[in-house]
Order: sequence, then C-alpha cells, then structure tokens
Amino acid sequence: MTTLVPLISRDLTFTPYSIQWIPTSARICAVGATSRGTGTVAVFELQSNALSLVGETETTTPVRCCTMGAADGITRRLATGDFDGQLQLWDTSRFDLPVSTIKAHETIINAIDGCGGATQPGGAREIATACRDGCVKVWDTRDLEKSVLEIRPKPKEQMGDAWAVAFGNFEDGNERLLAVGFDNGELQLFDITSTQYIYKTKLAAGICSIQFSGPTRLTVTTLTGIVVVEFSKDSPEVIKLPGANDTTVWSTRHLPQNPNYFVSAAGDGTISLWNHDDLKKPSSTITVSKHPLISTDWSIDKKGLLAYCSFDQTLRLGVVKGV
Repeated sequence: MTTLVPLISRDLTFTPYSIQWIPTSARICAVGATSRGTGTVAVFELQSNALSLVGETETTTPVRCCTMGAADGITRRLATGDFDGQLQLWDTSRFDLPVSTIKAHETIINAIDGCGGATQPGGAREIATACRDGCVKVWDTRDLEKSVLEIRPKPKEQMGDAWAVAFGNFEDGNERLLAVGFDNGELQLFDITSTQYIYKTKLAAGICSIQFSGPTRLTVTTLTGIVVVEFSKDSPEVIKLPGANDTTVWSTRHLPQNPNYFVSAAGDGTISLWNHDDLKKPSSTITVSKHPLISTDWSIDKKGLLAYCSFDQTLRLGVVKGV
C-alpha cells in the first residue's frame, strides 16, 4: 500500500514561494518574501530529525521562483527569479553576493526551470524564465549576458501572464522541448531545436505548474484542478483528474526514481500522491495546513522523501512509503 506520511516541520520568518532540494545533499533551498517587502533565499539542512537553518540572505525584492535543474553536482548553484525581473545564480554554500545577476525581464518572473544539471541531466545547462508580460526566455548558464532564445506573443495575440514553464526531452541532449502555461489556460509546446511550436491547446482554467512525465506526457495543475496531457502526434488527449471542490492546485512534481508517481499541492492545504496507472483517485491524500500549499519537491538522493511549503510560513517534510 502506498501512503503519504508527514515527518517534521519548520517555522519560517518569511512567506515561501518556491523550494528545491539541493542535489547530493540533505539540504533544501527556500525562497520567498518578507513582511518588509524584501526577499529571502534560505538553506535548511536535515539534522537529527529537524530542519536547521544553515544559510540565509535578504534581497531587495521578493523572490518568486527557484530551480536546481541546471545545477551540477559540484557547484550546485541555485537559479532564482524575482519580482523585479532579475535572474540570479547563487552559491548555495555562501550567500553574501549572487554569483551572477542579469535583468532578464522588465517585470516579475513567475516561473523558472532548468535542465542539463544533476537533477535533469542531458545537453547544455540551460534555464528558462517565464514573465508576466507573456515572454519566455532561455539562458545558457555559461553566459547570462544574452538569452539564447526568446518566445514572445505575436502583436495580435493576448497571451497575458506566463505562469508556468518546464523543460522536457532533455535526457539525450539532442531534443529539447519547452512547455509554457498561461493565466488564460493556454498551453504551448515549443521545440527549441527546430524553433517552432509543435502543440497548442486551451485548458479550462489558468495554469499554475507543469512537469513532463514522459516524452509525450505532461502533468498540468490549474486554478481548478489537475489535467494530464498526452500530446503524441497521433491522438492528443487531455484527461481531467477528479478533485475535491475543484480547488486550485499550485504545484506538481514527479518522483525522480519512479516518474509514474507524482504529488500535487493544493490550495485547500492537502497534498496528494497519484499514480499514472490509476488516475481515478489519489493513492494517498493528507491535510497538512489550513493554508494553501504553494510548492513541493522530491529528494533525488532519498527515495520517497518529500518537501513542501505553505503560506502559513511553514516548511515541512514527509515521506511516501510503498513506492
């Protein structure tokens, strides 16, 4: 039997927006906003059944998103996007100054993803940023001075906010897709190699997060629940998963050691474990907060170990048994 079990929690001094496990470590990065209108980048380490703060820095503006997808297993640099449109790289062992800073967008970076690193190996280490103005950019971590790709709405298109972005098909390094989700429910798939769109669809609600779970499959969370999109060339299919009261689902992440399983973090304070082999109902669901859960991430080093955070300024750990 597959079950979710809560383990420990840690109160935070800021409101978290995004978390990431640091590869080959027992440490977690958390980013967010303080009550003073500034931002925070913090690192916590799992020590003797507790989460201990081991590094922290305050930034001039709130930090909206972060990724370790482009980080190698040695330097393990965290990429962040903030409310001023800055893309920054941080050394997770010291936080006096960011390693790199670039004005990537003119306004808030809503979402970020990386590939080519320890958690998403294959090909060049690149970062994708999605902005409120609907623009998505791809950056090579070796030189952040200029983006290597920009995807902008055409003048007649009203795409609105780009809320979510995710890399896919990065395993062999030869093909690389980019999935982008917008506040109006528009879902786009872009082939970076051929620089063209390969799939577009319109979902019923704004898209909060996206993650690939196979070469032609996306798990997408929205303002009204979860959908699984099969975008194979022969027969594209959108499957809506059952959910309680059509609540907003803010985040989804697939288990690295077995991508058939994934978790969803919802606005009603519940976290659910799903199995792609049986999507009629969650394999396990627990309520951990009275406030929305905003972000979640799996450890790639310890199978089943899960971190998730909520707007009640709490970082929590749980474990999935039976996967």
